[in-house]
Amino acid sequence: SGLAGGVNGDLALTGLRQGTASYSGFRSNEFPHVAVNPVSGHLYVTYNNNPAGTDKADVYLVISADGGATWSAPVRVNDDATTTDQWQPTIAVTPNGAALGIFYYSREEDPVDNNLFKYYGRTGVISGATVTFTPSFPISDVLSLPEFGRDAVINSVYMGDYN
Repeated sequence: SGLAGGVNGDLALTGLRQGTASYSGFRSNEFPHVAVNPVSGHLYVTYNNNPAGTDKADVYLVISADGGATWSAPVRVNDDATTTDQWQPTIAVTPNGAALGIFYYSREEDPVDNNLFKYYGRTGVISGATVTFTPSFPISDVLSLPEFGRDAVINSVYMGDYN
């Protein structure tokens, strides 16, 4: 499928955590998130994927206007001009079916080290089976280090699995 990255669909992302001196891998699965337009019934699926080239993770959107029988070509959601990582998107459609929002982690403000991230969003106006996006915007007000591997009870590479 087009959703193949690292092991078991993972993007094989790495991060330098607070108090550590070397980068470690953390899990960022490529499971898609789906939203249904309550007015038109159209399906919107967002997912992250490893595109060709040096960029390890971008966020994409595909749309189905026929209950999932066919899908649009993938559209890249993150609008940064870097090769930094964007991952773990989620999606919501407004109750009136006129707009949607996609929200994801982004390292676009750390193009040198590709480590620090903010939570970003991008909204779009829906017209039929087309979404016209506005520019992306940060939701977080400060850059953060990746945080994983601190809980001995769960898998040491989990980060943000339950957003």
